[in-house]
Amino acid sequence: MATHSYIEAGIEEIVRVLRGSRVLTRQRLDEALNASDWPDGMFEAALRRAVEQGRVRRLQDGLLEIGSDEWV
Repeated sequence: MATHSYIEAGIEEIVRVLRGSRVLTRQRLDEALNASDWPDGMFEAALRRAVEQGRVRRLQDGLLEIGSDEWV
């Protein structure tokens, strides 16, 4: 699978978890996704891309939430 596809799949997983939890710290998101089992750098790349795309928002105090367009 191409790196791009892994990143896109990672973004979908990040959004899925945040949709169910509303707001999480980066550490709790990492734990919820077992990101330590992901290929090296993939969690960071997927999270960065999700933020760039507006699918995830960074809040104060290291909190993360899904973007407003992601609520269903």
